[in-house]
Amino acid sequence: MAKDGATFIKALDLKQVDILGFSIGGMVAQELHVGRVSHPDNTPHHRQPVAPSAIAPGVEMYTAEGKKDIPTPRELGRNEIKEVIQEFRTAAAAAIEAGADGVGLRGANGYLIQQIP
Repeated sequence: MAKDGATFIKALDLKQVDILGFSIGGMVAQELHVGRVSHPDNTPHHRQPVAPSAIAPGVEMYTAEGKKDIPTPRELGRNEIKEVIQEFRTAAAAAIEAGADGVGLRGANGYLIQQIP
């Protein structure tokens, strides 16, 4: 397996990741960024969620204090989107360095990648 953190990165859905994990007989790490579907109460830093646009999802989320409306996210600037891409790269390289055989980027089900038009 390639261990350079880039060669083996693939955009996969969950079923493909599961099949890949079985076929190579190894471990596949999954990366995701929830984007707008987050709540400050559920993060250690209590920051406002971020997304490609400042559009609230219009749903509630469970927190330690019960269900709360998800707040309107802060819109990411172009440079911040580039930073998020670099964070994915850094995390993928770290997973490979830690022994993962592959990395799957989760982009369906409302995660940040799917939120970008």
